[in-house]
Amino acid sequence: MAERTCASCSGPLPAGATRRRIYCCQRCIDVAKSHLCASCGSRIWRGGGPKRDQHRPLCGRCARPARPPQVFRPGPIRGAIEGADPEAIVAAIRERSAVIDTGCWEWLGPFDSSGYPRCVVGGSKVQGAVHRVVLEASLGAPLGTQHAHHKCANRTCVNPDHLQPVTHRENMAEMLARHSYLARIRDLERALCELDPAHELLAHIPVK
Repeated sequence: MAERTCASCSGPLPAGATRRRIYCCQRCIDVAKSHLCASCGSRIWRGGGPKRDQHRPLCGRCARPARPPQVFRPGPIRGAIEGADPEAIVAAIRERSAVIDTGCWEWLGPFDSSGYPRCVVGGSKVQGAVHRVVLEASLGAPLGTQHAHHKCANRTCVNPDHLQPVTHRENMAEMLARHSYLARIRDLERALCELDPAHELLAHIPVK
């Protein structure tokens, strides 16, 4: 009886191999039932015999269609700032705000710990606060060491018409004066409450 050989490596089959066995070891089975990718040369498992070789010339990675490159589209505010377009910056900030009866543009985005509007561009805060950014865009020049002062006394407002550049001393003086006026108003309201608790002015919304 002629010696039977492996269909893959042509080596002898192990003694006692059944008639249906044609490979000598698992490695020969793997080699016989796989082929190399025509692109990268990696081994591909046929799974269906040699006839499937022509249907899978490429491995799964090479056959997978290339993903289109991701196109980054910045938000309106970031796009306007990076494009150095002052009019677009003001328009984008106004779109992110709610316009109220007093003409204030109340910011709808996040705020910092002091209660001032802020936005994030490129993973960092934009020059500290939005009201500063919008005033610089409106004036067409950086503020430098000056502050963006709220003439409307509404710190959530980002309307450039309600802002003005002031020095640190002017900004602090105005803030202290406003606090002094408010304290004086509260003192007068308390005195009025003692003299005439039912006075109509005491029913008004308190000044803050």
